[in-house]
Amino acid sequence: LATWRRRLEAEKKALSELRGGPVTREPGAGEESMDPRNSVGAQARRVQDVVREINSELDLRRLLPKILDAAIGLSGAERGSIVLVEGERRVVRASRQMEGLPVEAEEFSRTISTQVLASGKYFLCGDAALDGRLEGSASVERLQIHSVLCMPFRLRGSLIGTFYLDHRTRPDVFDPAVIDTLQTL
Repeated sequence: LATWRRRLEAEKKALSELRGGPVTREPGAGEESMDPRNSVGAQARRVQDVVREINSELDLRRLLPKILDAAIGLSGAERGSIVLVEGERRVVRASRQMEGLPVEAEEFSRTISTQVLASGKYFLCGDAALDGRLEGSASVERLQIHSVLCMPFRLRGSLIGTFYLDHRTRPDVFDPAVIDTLQTL
């Protein structure tokens, strides 16, 4: 238990550093943040810091969770997954929650990830429960997903998987402008 607690604290600290400071509540829909770290300039500096850290990592097992933690912190997502295509299989290579804790690898919508892999284009949804594109999706209903952003994950121009982010309690979490920021990662 003590080892688990130390690991949890280390992960929280790492996530906090990636986010540019202590973990704080993100403003809700219609709220404005008075936190200067949320200004455009501050966000650009955070992205630069994250990109610098990512570029210094060579081990894919450590790199993917860093990318995912950064994406969760920058987007306001509750949790996320990176799914890579390996031959005919789709394999979850990183899966995290907002607090930096791991989540079950199956806790994402395969329907949405498959759509993004097929189209090569991002999928943004403000409220999955009301979106006709997801009608009948068992995972969306089972996981009670509201906000969803799923993007193609590319390496040197080739589609190698998907980058999936969601939020289960808040609709309209993802600002379309965050897509450009996440593509930088």
